[in-house]
Amino acid sequence: MQGRPVLVGGGVVTAASYEAKAFGARPPMNEREARRLCPQAITLAPRMEAYSTASAAAFEIFHDTSPLVEGLSIDEASLDVSGLARLVGDGPSIATT
Repeated sequence: MQGRPVLVGGGVVTAASYEAKAFGARPPMNEREARRLCPQAITLAPRMEAYSTASAAAFEIFHDTSPLVEGLSIDEASLDVSGLARLVGDGPSIATT
């Protein structure tokens, strides 16, 4: 499916490939509207169990990095890494450690 427009969702778009976004389709758009903008898109059903497993693994890494983690969504979080600056260095250094 590489290089093709892809929509993930079931009524509401939960994710869209860059190719689909180029046509204006994006989350959390109604799937009908997204298909109107990008009729050639492939639509896939969401796999919530896989997303939850991946999210838990990512959050485990976040918590190993900082005790101050604020979850924003299933795939987003803010981490307070200010205490690591003396040990590791600047932001990019912290991110790659």
